[in-house]
This record gives sequence, structure tokens and C-alpha cells, in this order.
Amino acid sequence: MQFFNTLKRSIWPPQSYSSFLSRGAWFSWKYFLILHAFIVLGFCLLIIVPLAALPLDAKVREVVSVYPEELEVTYHKEGSISINQDLPYAIPTPEGWRGTAEEIAEDEDAPANLIVFDSEDNPSESSIFEYDTLILVTEHTVQGVKDRGSNMEQANTYQIPEG
Repeated sequence: MQFFNTLKRSIWPPQSYSSFLSRGAWFSWKYFLILHAFIVLGFCLLIIVPLAALPLDAKVREVVSVYPEELEVTYHKEGSISINQDLPYAIPTPEGWRGTAEEIAEDEDAPANLIVFDSEDNPSESSIFEYDTLILVTEHTVQGVKDRGSNMEQANTYQIPEG
């Protein structure tokens, strides 16, 4: 309770700061640390409370429901990726992620597939757009769309860390 009285006096009137000088360094450090602790707590509450209201549980279930049960992806130590399905294998983009029919008609870049697995050894930069997908996975490369434009990033699978 003493802290709140000190805080109130430090805001108004400004002359109360002169009394802080006579209290010593320990008082100033306590005041500084407790004030900052309350500020951090306030900002955390401003961030955490809205995040708690998000339906993350439903989003997690939606992501898990997209993954096909029959698909098994294996990353080998030598840096290659394989799956237990015939290639090319596509995981379609869920309808809820693509938007309404009107939004899809307006946005020609909305991909039909979320991930496509293919045997193409050295895919070109345009391969990801030819497959109409967000992510193209081959045995030795992973390509991903960087933004809704024509930007694409590619990584070799041997660059992916184990674990």
C-alpha cells in the first residue's frame, strides 16, 4: 500500500520528487523495480488476455485434421525426404483457409494445394506455381511461397537440422 501512495505522490505534485533525494539509493531502486514490474505486468495482461480469447484449440484441430492419416513422411540422415505414397502426392488446401467462393474468384493466386510431394529432382523456380501449391517438397528440396506474389524460397533438405 505504501508503494501506491509513493506512486501517487510521484505523479502529482511534482515537488514530491525532492523527498526522494533524502531517502537514499535503496528506496530509488525498489521504486524503480516495482514500478517496472507493474508496467510489465500490465503489458503482459494486455497481450495475454486477448490471446486467451482466440479459438486456438479449434485452429489446432483444423491443422491436425488436414494431415492425411495414410501419409508417412520420413527424413533420412543423408538429407533426403521420402513418403509412403505414390508421387506426386498433394494435400489440398482446406476450404476454410481459402476463403469464400467470391474471394477465391477475385484472388487467382489462392493455391489449390497446401503441400505437394513430387519426385522432380531439381525443381525450377516456377514449379511451385505450376503445382498451384504453397509448399513443394521433393527428395532433396523444399520450396515455399514467400508472399502472394511470385516470390519463392527454396532450401535443400540437407540444410534441415536433425531433430
